Amino acid sequence: MRTIGIIFFLLQLFVTSCATFHCVKSVKPVGSQQNDSIRVNEIAKERFGALFTVEENDTKEFFLVVSRSNELSTTAIKFFIYGKDEQKIIFEDELSLGSVRWESSFKVLVQKFSGTVKIYDADMNKSGYQFDVKSKQKIKD
Repeated sequence: MRTIGIIFFLLQLFVTSCATFHCVKSVKPVGSQQNDSIRVNEIAKERFGALFTVEENDTKEFFLVVSRSNELSTTAIKFFIYGKDEQKIIFEDELSLGSVRWESSFKVLVQKFSGTVKIYDADMNKSGYQFDVKSKQKIKD
């Protein structure tokens, strides 16, 4: 009976170590992920100062960094997309009025509003584009 218990324990240890080894091998090291985040924050501080937000896509391959200005005399929204694999900014733009957000894992939706924006205005005149981070191309709406 004791032999069966030892065999069961060793089998469980083997299965657990194989699963753990596979997971660690397929995921980017934590230190590297932290370095990417630190680097993006440094670039954002250089470009935008202290007011910006950083959001990763679902696959954790790209960062979307957005800065919104409250001053009417300057551009209201500036943003860039940083690719972790390339370790550089892959796209950058600015717009006076609008919104920027992840629409899917690899597409950023950029909406430009013209004129005065009213809350709950369904007929708001908006234009814009999508940016595909994989192909690095703008897709017009």
